[in-house]
Amino acid sequence: MTTTTEYDTLVEQTGTIVERSPGSSRLRVRAATPEDAPAMCTILEGDQVLDGTLRIPHTTEASTTESLRQHANQQVLVAVDGDEVVGMLVLVTHLEAPRFHHVAHIDLVATHEDHRHRGVASLLIRSVIDMAEQWMAIERLELIVFAGNEGAIRLYRRLGFEHEGTMRSYAFARGRYTDAHIMARLTSTNRPSTTS
Repeated sequence: MTTTTEYDTLVEQTGTIVERSPGSSRLRVRAATPEDAPAMCTILEGDQVLDGTLRIPHTTEASTTESLRQHANQQVLVAVDGDEVVGMLVLVTHLEAPRFHHVAHIDLVATHEDHRHRGVASLLIRSVIDMAEQWMAIERLELIVFAGNEGAIRLYRRLGFEHEGTMRSYAFARGRYTDAHIMARLTSTNRPSTTS
């Protein structure tokens, strides 16, 4: 078992990353399925998700189901606690672009309102970091975060993402414009040292 400062992470024989925080149930990450669409819609309608993403209110289950259809350049992961979907992450890749295949973009990280601050987002992001860096040869993993989302910014920094710039008046929400930061994690600068 690998121990980090916050959670114990196990890799089961299936390759699924499982997380256990002290006193909580086990979380695991898996690929999303069309059956997850209703739970994902509920997550996407949460106020925190609307305030922290480019989504607009009243997402339909049909549009969520459509977004889960197989796309060569998109991976949709969900975090589940037992049988309940409690979080989701969308990763966009460019594996067929000769000069851009080494870049992936975390397009969305969302946690159900009742499961916030329980390690769900951390588990999803660490799972996608492992997948991107260990299995997809991704050198640059990037994301955009709204400037006022301090909790997410702290999480991303803790996971090795660095601030690269600020985009002014990037998005419009709740009647005002908000800035956003571009953050990235480069595999080569986060690779463990192999010195003896």
